[in-house]
Amino acid sequence: MTETRRALPPARPTTRSALIVLFAALGASCSPPAESQPETVERLIAGTEGVDSFVALYQVTSSDGAQSILRLVYQAPDKAKMEITAAVSETVPALSSSMIVGGELSMAASMGPDQNGSAKVDLKPLVERGREVDRLLDELFPAPDAAPPSAEGVTFSLDWGEKNAAGKPYVTFGVAYVGRRKALLGWLPRLREIPCREGATDTLDYELVDTFTIELSKQTGFIERVTGEYEDRKSTFVLHDLQVHAEIDPSEFQPHEVSPQAVDLTSQIVKPIAETALAAQRELAFERVDSGVAGGRTVWDEGARANLGRVLQLAHAQASPHVFRDWTEDSRGRVGQLQKHLQEELQKDGADRSKIEQESAKLRTELVSTLEHLRGAYGQQLEVPMRDAGGDDGEGRDVARAQEYLEIDRQAAALAFEEQVAKPILAYFDEQIRTVWGG
Repeated sequence: MTETRRALPPARPTTRSALIVLFAALGASCSPPAESQPETVERLIAGTEGVDSFVALYQVTSSDGAQSILRLVYQAPDKAKMEITAAVSETVPALSSSMIVGGELSMAASMGPDQNGSAKVDLKPLVERGREVDRLLDELFPAPDAAPPSAEGVTFSLDWGEKNAAGKPYVTFGVAYVGRRKALLGWLPRLREIPCREGATDTLDYELVDTFTIELSKQTGFIERVTGEYEDRKSTFVLHDLQVHAEIDPSEFQPHEVSPQAVDLTSQIVKPIAETALAAQRELAFERVDSGVAGGRTVWDEGARANLGRVLQLAHAQASPHVFRDWTEDSRGRVGQLQKHLQEELQKDGADRSKIEQESAKLRTELVSTLEHLRGAYGQQLEVPMRDAGGDDGEGRDVARAQEYLEIDRQAAALAFEEQVAKPILAYFDEQIRTVWGG
């Protein structure tokens, strides 16, 4: 394959890239150029806002010999597609395709014969609910007058952290439809805040978490390479071809053909979408407070702490029903089975009502205990990073302030969990048990 790279013309900014490989990055280098690292990233953000289309091709190789191809397609104003092709075996390909068109996400996945999944989610209602959080944040912590309004639309994201669901460091690339888009290539605003080591000429090289390195092109804003260990394998992710202002075939964005036997993956898709939106809303709230304190618009007192709690509680209230959707549906099913069991026991000859009541009370106590555990775990997984105050704006976040944010965040999460998850399932339990006694 011929490798082509095209720098973006300064007068023709670029539009988004979708990356769908899970990695994490460590190792950083950025050369000492005529412009500073933040200036370079700002130039790339501005230069990736107006490209009408692109096609990007990435190759992923692992130390165990596995290979996959990631293909990214964008067409203005609202179409984005990510496809990753691997091999289940020498004769069976695996394909995962995610596509956003007009605010609707559709996904199709095939891991071989009779192993198909699909999902379709209208993202605009989720975005609209997110705007409620934005409006409250703007009311309680106004942005500087000079701040430009944020656009709604597709963005390609990069997320990272110390622990994923398996307790390991992670970096996740993805595509999203958001109400406040900071950039079309969503990793650029995040990387602007991360220092990088001097050395490279054409790339900015970053250390994020664990053993991975990311190389970012200074010309295009695309990630050129990711290397490191993922699930005990050394993996390398390389950009092989990038065509900007490409001719996009209309068939690229035709609806997925879905097998009638395909498993519905909608709930599995909505949860990470909600989690990603929540993470962005939380960080925006923290940044807004940082900016307000640094600019003298916000006094960090009890009133400001209470207002931050209101914003965070609303954000968690929007997300928690989706985050706990599978658990809630499973629990409702179990409650229904319990109700049927208790009715059958009560109808038996010589049934002891008091023992049946004791059994139902015991099971309710166990449900309450489970909810308390979930509430605590939900809060404990939250993190609030510090921010360096080295920039001209002086918007820092020291250990003490980060810890305060974290305490407020956890309290807000607990209150939202109580209202959106705990109370509804307990009310459903009580309602079903009442039917056992004819209530």
